[in-house]
Amino acid sequence: MSKISLNKTELKKQQEKLDTYRKCLPLLELKKKQLQSTERSLQKDFIKKSAELRKKLERLESTSSLISQIEIDNFLGIPEVKSETVNNCGVKTKKLLKFNIPVKPYNLKDTPFWLESLLDYVIDYLEHNFEHSFLKEELTLITSELTKVSQRVNLYSKILIPKAEQNIKEIKIYLDDQQTAAVVRGKKCKNLVERRKK
Repeated sequence: MSKISLNKTELKKQQEKLDTYRKCLPLLELKKKQLQSTERSLQKDFIKKSAELRKKLERLESTSSLISQIEIDNFLGIPEVKSETVNNCGVKTKKLLKFNIPVKPYNLKDTPFWLESLLDYVIDYLEHNFEHSFLKEELTLITSELTKVSQRVNLYSKILIPKAEQNIKEIKIYLDDQQTAAVVRGKKCKNLVERRKK
């Protein structure tokens, strides 16, 4: 780190820095709390959604022998996905608004009786998988922002504020010493002048 100048200009500069750091720190701490709360909520939702997705996958896997008997793409259309970007604690995340997989028209007489149930299982799994992906991305973004904000809080509280306080203390001590030395020199000069007058 560069050495600071021990003068009144530098003292003013360091005091302004300290004021700025002290104003920013509470805002960063507030944002950190909000992000922590949001992260906890998202983690609960993510754990719940992950458990649901596992169950749906198990149910789907139990029908794998049926799935292998048909060409699933012949019955399902292209998914319709609608999402919006929202501001979540200062972080832009995407919220899933709509997810729909259309079923292509088919003739009931030409298909197995279990096809309708199987398509429902597949669609249900794909919907949950999509919701899970959106939730995972949102959680990742919030966690990443929380890490950055936590680092800034630590930087301000453990490095920048203490360093500015230390610099101010050093400058004040130096300026006080200079003032004391000037007073002492002044007294010596006065005494010397008085002695010469005699």
